[in-house]
Amino acid sequence: MNPLPQAVTSAAIEADERLELNSSDVAAKEIDGEILVMNVANGMYYSLEGVSAVAWRLLAAGHSLRHASAALAASFGVEEATTLEDITGLALHLVDEGLVTVSEAPASAQTPAIPEAEEGMPYSAPRLTAYSDMADLLALDPPMPGLAETSWIAPDEA
Repeated sequence: MNPLPQAVTSAAIEADERLELNSSDVAAKEIDGEILVMNVANGMYYSLEGVSAVAWRLLAAGHSLRHASAALAASFGVEEATTLEDITGLALHLVDEGLVTVSEAPASAQTPAIPEAEEGMPYSAPRLTAYSDMADLLALDPPMPGLAETSWIAPDEA
């Protein structure tokens, strides 16, 4: 388990932008509240748990960083400036790792609500945890065609 360091991208992500999955190389699945994301191009896989999983679900549903931040702030009783900085940092890491890109499509116009079951957890800055132990296996057995059909998971599909 290896939490990623600070984002290294020089690209900026604006608060009103939204993200989309790099569906040609990435697959994502939610299992028991944990989001597992795999980049089959390089064999890296990632875990997002707790607040990180909540943030992923908000971004995956098409919400802008600003709206996702507002939802986190309201649900966890944290200053919105803090949650915006935290979710922007997560977004930069996701872009750095090639998991998502900044979308050209407009973001959802409303601030989403977070399910009550997730509101009881304490707030911590969203983190992306990286694992590299499958890279060698993927080099020996590359992914099968058709992976491009994999997309974001919608919160109601989990």
